[in-house]
Amino acid sequence: MELNLLVHLNSLKFSNQGILKQVWDPCRKKWVAFSPEEMVRQLFVTYLIQDRGYSVNRIATEKEIQVEKTRKRFDLVLYTSGLKPYILVECKAPEIKLNEPVIAQVVRYNRMLAVEYLIVINGHECRIFSSTPSTWLEQTDFPPLV
Repeated sequence: MELNLLVHLNSLKFSNQGILKQVWDPCRKKWVAFSPEEMVRQLFVTYLIQDRGYSVNRIATEKEIQVEKTRKRFDLVLYTSGLKPYILVECKAPEIKLNEPVIAQVVRYNRMLAVEYLIVINGHECRIFSSTPSTWLEQTDFPPLV
C-alpha cells in the first residue's frame, strides 16, 4: 500500500537543542531526537490521529518487550477501545526496503503481544498483515478502528 506521509510534515513540531534537532512525540509527551526513522514514526502517528481518528491515548511508542532472551523496543502499538494490543507497527527509515527480514523482525516482536495486525512502514510504502491461525496474510486495506 502506498502511503504519502509527507503531507503531514507541517504538523510536526521541531526544536533545536544546540546541534541536536528534536521532534515532539505526542504519545510520550516529550521531545525526542530527530532521525529518519523517528520522522517516519511521528508522521505515521500524525496520520493515525488526523486521518484515521485514533486517540493519542490508544497509541504506545517505544515500549520495551522481551523477545526470546533479549530486550527490544517496539515502535508503536495501537490498542482497541478495551486497551487490548491490536496493531504492532515497525517503522523504518525511508531508504530501508520492507523486505522479508524486516517482516520477520516484527513477527518476532509480536510473539509477546499477539496482535491481530502487523504494519511495517518506511514513509512511502506501508505493508499490512492480518493474523490467521497459521500465518500472516498481506492486506490491501488499513485495519478498522475498534
